[in-house]
Parts: sequence; C-alpha cells; structure tokens
Amino acid sequence: MQENEREARLPIVVDPSTDRVIRLLIESYQLVGRLYASGNTNSIVTATDTKIGLATKDFAFGITADTTNSRLTIQKPGKYFVCANVYYSVTTADKFYKVMIFKNGLVVSQAQYHSSPTSGLALHVSDIVNLVKDDYLELYTHHNAGVDQNVNSGQSLTYIAAHFIR
Repeated sequence: MQENEREARLPIVVDPSTDRVIRLLIESYQLVGRLYASGNTNSIVTATDTKIGLATKDFAFGITADTTNSRLTIQKPGKYFVCANVYYSVTTADKFYKVMIFKNGLVVSQAQYHSSPTSGLALHVSDIVNLVKDDYLELYTHHNAGVDQNVNSGQSLTYIAAHFIR
C-alpha cells in the first residue's frame, strides 16, 4: 500500500477553533495511557521494593488506567514504549535509589542511581516491552538510605506511561 493511499483512509477531524483539518492515526492514538502521583507524598521504607500510589489519570486511550490499583492494563497485544519517573525531594548521600517498571507483579525494567548530594534526585527508566491483553504495569521504587524517604507527587515528577508501538 502506498503512503498516500493509507493517508487517504484515515479519519478526518476538523478543529472548530482553527478550521484546520487534522488527520488522526487512530490505532496509535488510542493506545496510550499515563498515571501520576498526586496529593500526598509516598513514604518509601528503606530496603523495600515499594509500589508507588498513582492516584490521577492524565489520559488513557485503549489502555485502562486504574487509579485504585495504580496500574495501566493493556487491551491490545504488542510492543509498547513504557517510561516511568520517580522524584525524591531529599536523599541521603552515597546511597542507591532505584526506579522499576513491574509487569504482572515482576520487574521488567529498572534503573539504579547513586545519590551524591542530599537534595532532589529524579530517577527515570524506559524500555520497549512486549505485552498481551490484560498485562498490567506498575511503578515501584527502592532505596538503601537507612531511613524512610519520601517520593514527591506531581504530574511531571512521579509517573508511568505506556504507548503502543506495534
């Protein structure tokens, strides 16, 4: 199929505010979801894998964003780009901090950071993950600071997102 033939079959949406015609790639557009931590901070016990509470849905199209269980549930099998971020506002120097993406209760991807300052530390991980219908993704963190640490809430600070690739 030629690219212009494919483009011709895409649905057309008119933006009434600008009268522009916008073509949407429906399959890709509808398979995206994002949750973030809002409200209270999450207290993370030292030396323990801890699930992050993600109480706010940013958006979800074709993926179930479950704010009760803090997870994204997949509706269509395929490869997904998954990214996650955790932000600690205060850290203990010379300790390690991890961010982890869990798939169905098991670690599928993680990144570990070393804290040199005692100020904020943003942890980020991303990966391409094979998922099938009803697989779910959750955000976890871990640290060895020796004392409980707080993960900050905020749309740009602590979140997980998934986007269908193919």
